[in-house]
Amino acid sequence: MFCNAASPFFAQYVLQTHAQTHAAEFPAAAEAVDNSMYVDDLLDSCETVRDAQNLQSQLSNLLALGGFRLRKWASNDDQVLNNVPEEDRLPSLKINGQETPPIKTLGVSWNAKTNVFTFFVKQPDPNEVWAKRDVLSTIAALYFYRHLS
Repeated sequence: MFCNAASPFFAQYVLQTHAQTHAAEFPAAAEAVDNSMYVDDLLDSCETVRDAQNLQSQLSNLLALGGFRLRKWASNDDQVLNNVPEEDRLPSLKINGQETPPIKTLGVSWNAKTNVFTFFVKQPDPNEVWAKRDVLSTIAALYFYRHLS
C-alpha cells in the first residue's frame, strides 16, 4: 500500500472510519479526527486547559484502540502535556525555556511560547506573468490558511 498514489486516502479513510465507529465513546476525539486532521498531522485548539487535557486523553485512547500512537505532541500549556509520555512530546518544545523554535506544519509556523501563528506568503514577481493555475493555487492556499483558524 505504501508508495501507492492512493495511500494518503486509505490512511485518512481508516482513521476517520475508526473515529466514527467510536464517536459515542470519544466524541471530542472523533470530531478532531474528522475536522482537524490532515494526513498525519492534527492541528486543533481548545477553549480551556481542561478541554485540551480531555481532547488529548480521548485522542490517545481512541487511536490506541486502532493500534495508532500519536507522537510529537505540542501545546502552549505544560499542564496539557503532563499526561503525555516524554518520548511522545515534540523534542524541541520547551515552554518555560529560553528558546522555543517555531513549530512548522502545513505551511503554518506556530510559536508555542507566544501562541502566535505566522503564515509565509510568497510575494509575486512583478515581472512574471501569472497563469490561471498560479492564481487559483494562491487562492486555494489562502482559503486553506483561513480555515485552519
